[in-house]
Amino acid sequence: MADSPEDAVETGRFDPCNQLPDPDRFDVVIVTGSYARIGDDSDWIETLQRYIRKRVAARRPTVGVCFGHQLVASALGGSVDSLPDGAAGYRQVELTEDGREHPLFDDVPDQFETFLWHLDHVTNVPDGATVLARRGETVQSFALQDAPVVGIQFHPEVTPRLARELAAQADASTPSGDAIAETIPDGPAEPGRVSQQFYRNLVTAPRLGDTR
Repeated sequence: MADSPEDAVETGRFDPCNQLPDPDRFDVVIVTGSYARIGDDSDWIETLQRYIRKRVAARRPTVGVCFGHQLVASALGGSVDSLPDGAAGYRQVELTEDGREHPLFDDVPDQFETFLWHLDHVTNVPDGATVLARRGETVQSFALQDAPVVGIQFHPEVTPRLARELAAQADASTPSGDAIAETIPDGPAEPGRVSQQFYRNLVTAPRLGDTR
């Protein structure tokens, strides 16, 4: 039986170099990764930061992933710095005490392996944000306390197959391909299970910014 019109889900993919949708149009906006860097002198980066601030002011659920995580943090007053050797491959990330209590990480281990691929990192979160996960000095996840906004530096969507493709495409402008290749699991692994749980939490969390 076909879904009723009321059950239909509207999705859209938008290029920030062109016109963005109205900040109130979508229930959830995900700002994804990019080969661009926060320090690049590009008008579209500033445009997207303004767009994020409008979403936050309207208390609309917003998720930043990798570059998006850094962009959300910087748009709201956090700090993003260069990571000398970058980070790449399947690496351990650790939840903070706040992260263990956040619905985004329900049933996710306190320490879990996930895919990293970045040359910059968030070192300080915006005022009114809580750090949910770290790897060393890198903030791997944060959430605003008074708005449904979260950021994640890691890539739960990356499978071993995609990781191999990224390793093969790596060059001087990206993290090390060798660093990826040495960490790719041979078969089904814990990162896949953790990613599935994370996505369940992302979809079912009543408000992304809520803590218990």
